[in-house]
Amino acid sequence: FPDHELERPGPIVSSDGQDEWLIEQIINEHTRRGKQQFKVCWQGYGPEDDDWLDHADI
Repeated sequence: FPDHELERPGPIVSSDGQDEWLIEQIINEHTRRGKQQFKVCWQGYGPEDDDWLDHADI
């Protein structure tokens, strides 16, 4: 329904109490300032929420 907004999933809480989000797909990659980064699509979210993440953060 056009006026019905889908509920977005919240984070998963890891055993050490940190919030973790599920990556649905890696859709691009590049190197910026000497660090490899990946553009990720979050599970349950739209393209407007895609983010670039450092390799170390995945």
